[in-house]
Amino acid sequence: MLKVNLLDLLCSGLRFSIGDGEIEMLTEIFVPIVEYEGLYVISDTSNVKRLEKMIIDSSGRQRIFQEMFLKKEYNDCGKYVGYYRINLTKNGKQSHFLLHRLLALHFISNLDNLPCVNHKDGNKLNNAINNLEWCTYSENEKHAYDLGLKIPPLGINQGSKSGNSKLTEPDILLIFDMLKKGMTNKEIGLEFGVHRSVISAINTRKRWSHVKIN
Repeated sequence: MLKVNLLDLLCSGLRFSIGDGEIEMLTEIFVPIVEYEGLYVISDTSNVKRLEKMIIDSSGRQRIFQEMFLKKEYNDCGKYVGYYRINLTKNGKQSHFLLHRLLALHFISNLDNLPCVNHKDGNKLNNAINNLEWCTYSENEKHAYDLGLKIPPLGINQGSKSGNSKLTEPDILLIFDMLKKGMTNKEIGLEFGVHRSVISAINTRKRWSHVKIN
C-alpha cells in the first residue's frame, strides 16, 4: 500500500479530497477556449495553457513553441481593477480576457443568458468555480452593496435609512467597541456578515460618520 505524506501532498499543488480516512486524487479538467481552439485550453482550477505549436518564420525555418502555462495578470487600473486577466494571441493579435468570465463561460451553465459573473464571497481573486455565478446587472450591484464592496453616495439615505444597508446605528457603536477590544476588521465583518472593507471604512469614518462615537 502506498503511503502518502500529507505535508508533501499539500505542497505538491495536486488536487485531492480527504474523506473516511482516504485520500482521493482529483483530476484537473481542461477544455478548449472558444474561438481559440487548438491554441489555448482552460481548466476548472483557473489554469490556462498555450498548446504546443509549430510555425514557419519569415526565413522559412520551422519554430516550435512548447506548451506552457500562461501567467495571470492583475488588473491594477481601469474599469476592471482588482481582477485577474489573461492575454490570448491569435493571428498576431493579442486580446485581454477577464479570467473569471472565461471560467464561467466554459464551466458554468448560463441558460438564461445572464450578463454578469459574480464572485459570491466578494473576493475578486477567488476564481474557484463554486465561488462564481451568473447574475443580472442589478443582482451584481446589490451584491456589491451587501458585501460593502461599493459604498452608496452620502446624502439623504444615510445609514440604516438606505435600502442597501445591512447595518444599523447600534451596530456601528458595537463595532467600535469591538475594535477597541482589538478585534480585526475581518473578525468583525464575519460577525455582521459584511466584508472587512466595510469595517475599515467605518473605522476611518468614511462610512457611517453621522453616528457619534463617545
